[in-house]
Amino acid sequence: MTQANIDRLLFELLDRQDEDGRGADLSEERLREVLREGKLLCDDEKYLLATSPLARANYVAVEETLRVEREAKRRGWQQAGIQTETRLLAASSDSDPLVIAGGDFSVTVRRHPTSDGWLVTLALGDKFLRNIGPEDIISLVDDQGNVWVRGRPSVYGQVHAYEWPYPGSPASETRRTGFSLRVEGN
Repeated sequence: MTQANIDRLLFELLDRQDEDGRGADLSEERLREVLREGKLLCDDEKYLLATSPLARANYVAVEETLRVEREAKRRGWQQAGIQTETRLLAASSDSDPLVIAGGDFSVTVRRHPTSDGWLVTLALGDKFLRNIGPEDIISLVDDQGNVWVRGRPSVYGQVHAYEWPYPGSPASETRRTGFSLRVEGN
């Protein structure tokens, strides 16, 4: 049996499920938490998605709503002149702290003061801060797809990473990689 046949069989099986109303137990708010914040579904919620057409339809509807909201935010950022994908250049990869300057933000890489690790700080400029909401998640990603920093900005417009899970040091990596800043809204 080919993958296409398996997919078609699964689609037909799911399409014939009867709805008993339990799918309404998986609320839109909970689905937003899962899809927006990366929270995990519990086993009961996974079971609802597998057995309830209503739960699946609600999941798809929330997913589509979030996609439309993200696109509207991206357009708003473009109109405000905010660059969410920017190539950054390191001033000098031998200095500590190492400062990488971008248009509306900067990144500082320094040795952690109490361990052998690294501290990476993303500082957002005023223009960025005026155009993001408290639900927005900011990520600094290099050309290899490694996420250097990810999180919600503090009241000071900063996002910190206290671990470096990749081979080599962040200072040495800045010599051979470019960066982009991504904003995930809603």
